[in-house]
Amino acid sequence: SSLEGNFYFVPGTKAANVPSPDSSTSSLEAERLKLQEERRRMKLEAERNRLELDKERQNLEMEREKQKLAKERRELEKEKEQMKMASLTQRIPEGSSGGRRSSDGRYIDHGDGTITDSNAGLMWTKKDSYADLGKCLDWNASKSYVSRLNTGGYSDWRMPTVQELKAIFEKSKNNKDYSGDTIHSDPIFASGGAYFYWSSETVDSSRARLVYFDIGGVSAGKRDSCSYGGVRAVRR
Repeated sequence: SSLEGNFYFVPGTKAANVPSPDSSTSSLEAERLKLQEERRRMKLEAERNRLELDKERQNLEMEREKQKLAKERRELEKEKEQMKMASLTQRIPEGSSGGRRSSDGRYIDHGDGTITDSNAGLMWTKKDSYADLGKCLDWNASKSYVSRLNTGGYSDWRMPTVQELKAIFEKSKNNKDYSGDTIHSDPIFASGGAYFYWSSETVDSSRARLVYFDIGGVSAGKRDSCSYGGVRAVRR
């Protein structure tokens, strides 16, 4: 009870404040793992970039190949058309029997009810539906008429487009419709036909486009209306 203050058997000894060896080791290990994870992410990112570049190269190569094939296809179709027109020209020489040419050489009459437009590479029927049947046809009847045609031995006749009809309307040439009035198409086509022709192009559920061969205008007519019109079938 007489002691006051701290008592030591060996004065001056005190535990040293030494840092825990585990704390420094854990910090180094965490840094090492962090660096490994960053390297792994960098490798993954580099691999993704490489795959994307490879895919872009493949797509570019495929597009170039498609363009090359499309060009070859166009050239082949052009060659086929030229061969076809050369064959048609050889079939009916100028002044031969069974066929004739228009005065400007554009149209070839094959003598079987068909006429070829050498400019467009299209074949038309020499007679339109009015000259063939002696009556007008509305759009629906014209469509049925064309589907049954076998003129010249061909069964793939169709209704023409507006552009195709306008191509054979020629203001400088004169023909005669059913009433004897002037229409403007080459006289190599049979006379006595309609003064307007239905096209294959529809406007809505009740109207379709037609081309007048007296003035060359384009209009929209009711499909169930006849009005002295008809159809001239075409094929390629």
